[in-house]
Amino acid sequence: MSNLSIVTTPTFSLLAMWNLPSDYQWGDVVRWVQTVLSWVGLTHQLQRIVRTNEDGTPVFWLKFKKKDAAVMFRGVVSERRISKEGPLIHCFFVLPSDFAGANGRSSDCWTPHRGLSHGRPLDSPYSDRFCRLSITSPELRDRLSLGPLPFNYVRPTRGHCRRVNQRRQ
Repeated sequence: MSNLSIVTTPTFSLLAMWNLPSDYQWGDVVRWVQTVLSWVGLTHQLQRIVRTNEDGTPVFWLKFKKKDAAVMFRGVVSERRISKEGPLIHCFFVLPSDFAGANGRSSDCWTPHRGLSHGRPLDSPYSDRFCRLSITSPELRDRLSLGPLPFNYVRPTRGHCRRVNQRRQ
């Protein structure tokens, strides 16, 4: 994820959410999101949840049918705790290109009509088998409070990637 753009004004129906309790699994995430949506009367507004692994931190990307649903959901959950001792949940609006990037990096997702991807039961743990580890941009690293990378990372150029791919063939 090279440049996640956090959007301060709600112009899209897309959110990125992280910092959920570490013991949560897919079923916990889906049930909690659905519970919050029922509180605000928007039970059928969620279209998709995608999970990515950003430097070991699970980030959930939510797509709603309408912008108003995303606004209401974010208003309830952002900077709040699920439990008294739990971490503060972070939830921000993101650009469609960032959401599309998350979909491209991960097939670990849930939809209301199909359930959890790859035919897994809802109470399955997160699986990095279905999403690759992403080297997170400095902007998102700051938001996630991850600190600097433990090594000096330089993003390869497109020319370098083409040369590596040509050598593999």
